[in-house]
Amino acid sequence: ERRGVERRGEERRAGRWRQGVNEELRKMRRRDEGSTRTNSDVANHAEDEKEHGKLFAYSGPGSVWSDITRTASVTTSETKFLVHPHIAEFYCFLTSPAYLLPCSLWWSSTSSLPTCFHVALIFCAQTAFFSLIYHATVMKALGSLDAAQAVMTFYTVSLILAGVLDMKVHLVVIAVLCSLFVYNWRKTAKLSIYLTSLVVPYSMYTLWINGEWLADVVFVVGVASFLLDRYRCIPLHSLWHACAAFTCHRCCQLGMKLHVLH
Repeated sequence: ERRGVERRGEERRAGRWRQGVNEELRKMRRRDEGSTRTNSDVANHAEDEKEHGKLFAYSGPGSVWSDITRTASVTTSETKFLVHPHIAEFYCFLTSPAYLLPCSLWWSSTSSLPTCFHVALIFCAQTAFFSLIYHATVMKALGSLDAAQAVMTFYTVSLILAGVLDMKVHLVVIAVLCSLFVYNWRKTAKLSIYLTSLVVPYSMYTLWINGEWLADVVFVVGVASFLLDRYRCIPLHSLWHACAAFTCHRCCQLGMKLHVLH
C-alpha cells in the first residue's frame, strides 16, 4: 500500500513536470511566431489597435499599402455580396448616383453661375462616383475618399447657402479639409461626422426660414437612417444617400435663388 501511494505521488510529480515543459514549449512557439510575422500582419495589428484609440499612427514598412488595400473597418450594416457577387453593398451602390441630382442645375439655370457653384456641382458628381466605387468594393482607401469628398461637398454647399461666393474662401476651406483627411485618412468615420455636424445646423436653419421645410424633414429622416444603420439596427444607409442628395439639391437651388437670382 505504501508503494502504491509513493507510485501515485511520483506519477503526479511527473505529470506536473510534463505540464510545465509543455507550457514552456508553447511559450517558445508563440515567441517564434511573433518574431516571424510579416510586415502586413504588423500593419494590420497596428491598425486594429489604432481604430480602438490605442495608437495614433503606424509607420512600419508595408503598412500604407496594406491599409489601402484592406477592407474598411467601418461599413454599413447591409449584407455584403448578397444581391450581386461583385458588388459588396448593392443597395448603397444603387443609390449612390442620387448625388448627381444637384448637377441638373447646369441645364436648368438660365443665368451664369459663380465659380463656387460649379465647384459645388463638380463635388456632387465626385461624391456620386466615389460613393459608387466604395460601396461596390468596401475598400478602406475608397471609403476615406468617399467620406472626404462628401464632407467637402457639404461645406461648399453650406458656404453658398450662407452667401459666401468668394472662391478664395472656398479654396481655404477645401485646403483645410483636405489636410485633415490626409493626416487622418486611416480613421475618417468619426472625423466626417464631427466636421459635418459643424455646418449642418446652420444650413437646416437657413432652409427652414426660407420655407424649405420639406428639405429639412427629408434630411432629418436621412440622418435617422444613417444612425440606425451605423448602430446596426436596420440597413438604411441607402436611404441616407437619397435624402442627403435631395437636401443638397434644394440647398443649391435656394443658394442660387438668394444670392444669384436676387
